[in-house]
Amino acid sequence: MLIVRGDFVWTGERLIPDGAVVCEDGRIVAVDPWSSVRERFVGGSGEDRPRGTGARGPDAGGAAASQAPPEAQAPPAAQAPPETQAPPPPPEPRTPPEPRTPRIVGGPGAVVLPGLINAHHHGNGITSFARGVQDDNLEPWLAALGAAPAVDPYLDTLWAAMDTLEAGYTTMVLFQSTADRTGDPEAAYAEATARINACRDAGLRVAFGLDVTQQNFGVYETAARPASGSPAAGGRRPSGPNTAGPPRGLSTADYIALLERLRAEYAHDEGVAVFAAPSGPEWVTDETWEAVGAWTKQHGVPLHTHCLESPLQAEYARRVHGGRAVRHLDKLGALHDRTALVHGVYLTADDFRLMAQRGALLITNPGSNLRLRCGVSPVLTALDHGVTVALGTDGCTLGDRDDALAEMRLLFYLQREAGIGTRALTWEQALRAATTSAAAATPWRGELGVIRPGARADLTVLRRDEAAGPWVHPGLHPVHVLLHRAARQHLAASVVGGRVVWERDSGFAAVSKADAAARLAAYFDEQGLGGGADLPAADTAPMDAAAARVRDYYRTW
Repeated sequence: MLIVRGDFVWTGERLIPDGAVVCEDGRIVAVDPWSSVRERFVGGSGEDRPRGTGARGPDAGGAAASQAPPEAQAPPAAQAPPETQAPPPPPEPRTPPEPRTPRIVGGPGAVVLPGLINAHHHGNGITSFARGVQDDNLEPWLAALGAAPAVDPYLDTLWAAMDTLEAGYTTMVLFQSTADRTGDPEAAYAEATARINACRDAGLRVAFGLDVTQQNFGVYETAARPASGSPAAGGRRPSGPNTAGPPRGLSTADYIALLERLRAEYAHDEGVAVFAAPSGPEWVTDETWEAVGAWTKQHGVPLHTHCLESPLQAEYARRVHGGRAVRHLDKLGALHDRTALVHGVYLTADDFRLMAQRGALLITNPGSNLRLRCGVSPVLTALDHGVTVALGTDGCTLGDRDDALAEMRLLFYLQREAGIGTRALTWEQALRAATTSAAAATPWRGELGVIRPGARADLTVLRRDEAAGPWVHPGLHPVHVLLHRAARQHLAASVVGGRVVWERDSGFAAVSKADAAARLAAYFDEQGLGGGADLPAADTAPMDAAAARVRDYYRTW
């Protein structure tokens, strides 16, 4: 049993001063003021009595729990046995089981939040900038990324998972951008399992979206491909080596079969869920969209896809789909109540009306959209139309490392219109985008992003005293104070499935950050890219040239 307490517990719906959350068997079993939790589960005001270990809700452990165990009750009066009957032997003494003492984390100065969820990431612990790729418009940036040094997928995602936990997140929605562009299902399977296993080894909950790219690998082509092929083979956020020969994605049948295989393999892992994540309307055939739409509806799992992220994608949609990319997905059966459109910078009011009708979500990534010169997603318009909005980082934040509070703050301030009486995002909406709304984009909809009995025991614990010091007005909501002032350095603990997987004083429970760093350093040393590499070996010219080819292509597109 784990008890997480703080000066405040924010359940997602109400604030509990001096509260505590009781976790057992991966679930939340009670959320109450500390005085009540101490009485029921810890032993009252210092009384030495058995601790409750089996409570399953706020009413558990009542009268029945206060009764003395059977062995402590007085036995019924014995009847005198007949003279011919021997007296019964005395009963064997029984020792009651030793009560378990719950572990308690948090305490005075802390605030307990529902575990924060990063609704969109690519599992890239070694960021694009760290790999030598300069920020640029999306399309040349993708081309440069395709020419960048490869990163071992397990080590890459292990580092990302550790950084995610230290940033305040407890769940990552990992949209895999496969390095394999040969159409080989086994290569795609190997990368997928490496990334999933890395998250689980770190202790992070992962919703894993399997990507597929089948066309427009280098640029968006609205006519037949010329004999010479595309000017670049960047693809969507590739993380492995460039392939020889023309790129070729998984077939529709192979993609669906691989989804089935991965779902079966991780079916019994409470911390893993697999869903469909085709790259985007530009990169996937209509045949696959129809198949994926039907498969996700059949199994009730999410379908995520990049959609209308950049000006060039909006122009492609205009040329190919008459500017109605979202309606095209709907026509193919791929827009439904588990669909999430990622980025959506160029979605329109008509798109949002259709999304609201179908129950589809928007996942916004404000830091990434600024870095890659895409623009600002129309979040306020989405909310006005009743579309749920979740928040991700895309593994591409302004500070080049994840920070849950910083990304919420960025979302909050970008979505404020100029003038008096105009629209503006509230801090509650910004927080919801990383909790309940983000949970709606995962396979654990309704089980994450909230603190209530029965929900999964994922919690983020922050030091309000450090963020607020030396003084803030006592009338300010304590969670609003965190959104305004806190950052990753104020994280106290990350709890996933009722386990403390990271704590400030002791670090990671299951992995060593120093060991992971050493393994990554050794990996890059083997590639000739270690700290002692000379300039020619570490030249960024291949990435720069790939980006330049794509820029040249679009000048006359």
